[in-house]
Amino acid sequence: MFHGLGWCGFGPYGFFGYGMIGYFIGMIFVALLFVIVLYIMYKVFRLSSKRDKTESSQTEIMKILNEKLAKGEISVEEYFRKKEIIMKN
Repeated sequence: MFHGLGWCGFGPYGFFGYGMIGYFIGMIFVALLFVIVLYIMYKVFRLSSKRDKTESSQTEIMKILNEKLAKGEISVEEYFRKKEIIMKN
């Protein structure tokens, strides 16, 4: 009925002309491609999430350090030394 390229687009007898086995190979290929795309998306979003957590923790630490300097609990030299250490991480 659908000959030539067929309505599936890969040949008259299924995925690359291999019939039912070709369809299963095609489904496995598509599923594998889908899993790979999901894995890449997971890694990208996880990396950006870690970066956001690191930046927010640095700002929290800097707030505490600024408060200690304002209260006079640490000296200015100690403040700059600790600030340099925090910014390296």
